[in-house]
Order: sequence, then structure tokens, then C-alpha cells
Amino acid sequence: MWHVISKLTSTPGSWLSVISTSIARIRGSYFKSVASICCLSRWDEAGNVAGVRNLVAPTLPLYPPTGDRFQWRVLSHLAPNFLSMMDAEVLRGALALYDWTNDELNRRRLAGILHVSEELLEEVSGGSVERGVLIEVTLDSHAFAGEGDVMLFGELLHRFFGLYAEINLFTKLAIVSLPSQTRTDWPRSKAQRAPL
Repeated sequence: MWHVISKLTSTPGSWLSVISTSIARIRGSYFKSVASICCLSRWDEAGNVAGVRNLVAPTLPLYPPTGDRFQWRVLSHLAPNFLSMMDAEVLRGALALYDWTNDELNRRRLAGILHVSEELLEEVSGGSVERGVLIEVTLDSHAFAGEGDVMLFGELLHRFFGLYAEINLFTKLAIVSLPSQTRTDWPRSKAQRAPL
């Protein structure tokens, strides 16, 4: 889920937009965010723009659940044991914490995680040996809208494991799609946390 916040800046005609997947709601409509900001929409000269319109109507924001001990379950993820995620049921539960849409398609995608396995790796890189883990996730392709949906879910898992991994491990993700047995490999990803 993406969040976008835009504000008019002191420069006439300029807007500051923050697009983030990690915005926390505090005190009503005020938001707190940590984001990498990159300017992608700056022109040297204004073009002849006749008008601007949305392709679809804006949607309301989704707020995290407040019941069912949700906060305690989220807190339990702050000090995770990475290898405990290598179980299909645990992975489904972890991903379900971040699905606030109550959407049937998302529930089907999570139910489509059939098996998770890991294999420890050691690779020589730059004259040193680096440790990592190969994560193989088996998915039921019938739980997804198509091949593109499987690839998008795989990219989500690739980033999730990269952020969740221990600081001294790299991760490699492989998705096996059943019943076709199609295997897709993602490149290695280093943990994206700052060292202590």
C-alpha cells in the first residue's frame, strides 16, 4: 500500500510530494514518515498544459486495525528471528499483519503460499566470504490473477526478506509456481539496515 502526501512549497507552482510505504498515522490527519525523496517531475520550462485530471477517483487512506491485539503482534516483529520466517504459516501471518484492506484477493494470495524453505549459502565477493540464505517459496499460481501478479508478489517478498534479514546475511529469493513448476530467481539483496 502506498501513501502520498503533497504540500505547496514556497516556490510558486512547486509541490513537495512524499510517496512512502511506511507512513504512520499520529494525531488525526497528521502523518510521520521516513522517506527517501527524489525529484522526478521538475521541468526547466512550463509546457502548455490545458488541464489535469485523475484517471480514477482518489481512495480513502487505510488505517491500521486497533483491535485483536494488533499492536502486540506488530511489536513482536521488531525483534525477529529471521529463520523463524522460513515456515509457510509464519510467513502468511507476518504478511497478513500488513494487509489492512480486508480484501479477498489478498487473502487468496497469502493462502497461495504453499511451502517455504531455506538453504544457507557462502559466496566469495570482493576477496571475502559472505554468508547468505537462499529462500525458496512455493506458490499456487491459481491463487493469483496471473503471471504478472505472481511476479509482483515475488518482488514484494524479495523486498520484505531484504528488509527483514539479519545484518550480516544477504538473501536470494526463488519463487516456484505450481502447477507449472516455473522457477523465478531474484538477485541477492543485502540487509538494508544501518549497522549499530
